[in-house]
Amino acid sequence: MLILTVSDRSLFTLALDAKTRLSFNFEWAFDENDSKSDLFAEKLSEAGFKLPANYKEIRPSITIDEWRNMADGFIGVVKEVL
Repeated sequence: MLILTVSDRSLFTLALDAKTRLSFNFEWAFDENDSKSDLFAEKLSEAGFKLPANYKEIRPSITIDEWRNMADGFIGVVKEVL
C-alpha cells in the first residue's frame, strides 16, 4: 500500500482557547522552498482565507469568528492538498 504525504508535520493547528484559533503551520510543516506550501497557500486563498505576505515564515492564525463560515472550504483545501 502506497501512502502519500504532504508533510510529516501537521498543516494546521486548532487551538481550543477563548478565541478558537485556526493556525496554518507553514514554517513548521514545509521546507523553505517546498512547492507544496505554495499549493496550500493558493488553495487557502481560493477558499477565502487571507494570508500575510510573509506567511511562509510564520504561523498565520485566525479566530473562529473569521473562519467559522469557511470551515467547509478549509476541509476541502485539506482534502485537495493531501
